[in-house]
Amino acid sequence: MGAILVARLPLNWKLSRLYGLLGLTPHKNKNHHRGLRAHLSRLAMNVYLNNKRLGINAELLRDLEGLSPKKAVYKLQLRIVRILKKAWQQQKQHLLAGGQ
Repeated sequence: MGAILVARLPLNWKLSRLYGLLGLTPHKNKNHHRGLRAHLSRLAMNVYLNNKRLGINAELLRDLEGLSPKKAVYKLQLRIVRILKKAWQQQKQHLLAGGQ
């Protein structure tokens, strides 16, 4: 599920544009990519529910415990996009430095 996001998201964009593409900016128009948003929503919901069900207490979800499930999943979606963007930037720097 996450592979689709990595393959299709334009990670070279700024985070604000990525959020807009995915419809994660509140009070904006509804011109977002529904397919990518659906994948992101399912990924975030899977992570959230598996954490709740299995009691893993992942570091990614530590400060989301007191929030409603809807708000927690929304914040988790934002974090997932930031993590993907950061991983892409690190990979890009590694390749520019001559790494394989």
